[in-house]
Amino acid sequence: MWLSVVSIVGNIASILALPSLGLIYWELYKVRKAARIPRGVSEDAVEFLYSEGRVAINLVPIASLQFLPRKGDTVLLPSETGQPGAGLYEVTDICHCYGEETKNMDFPCQARLGKVVAYVKKKTA
Repeated sequence: MWLSVVSIVGNIASILALPSLGLIYWELYKVRKAARIPRGVSEDAVEFLYSEGRVAINLVPIASLQFLPRKGDTVLLPSETGQPGAGLYEVTDICHCYGEETKNMDFPCQARLGKVVAYVKKKTA
């Protein structure tokens, strides 16, 4: 008697578990596929470019910032170990680069901030 009850419960659990397991594997597949898409080095970052030479000075992840730099701001940038470039810089111009969401939608959707380019010049005392 009790074995038939256990059998019924097991059948119900299997009926509910198999579709949800398939859904979980499908979501994992989509996440893995999205992770394999090549990304640029400066994607999702603020890139500081030296205005006169268009030389990259520094990259800062957008997620780690509390606010984005604005034109006229003064920023203190470190340099790579052993390389010149550390010091105070003045932001001369800002370029925000937006991109579309990767999902296919038939209606307008919000743009995603891809990267910010801050053009800077060395600040003189």
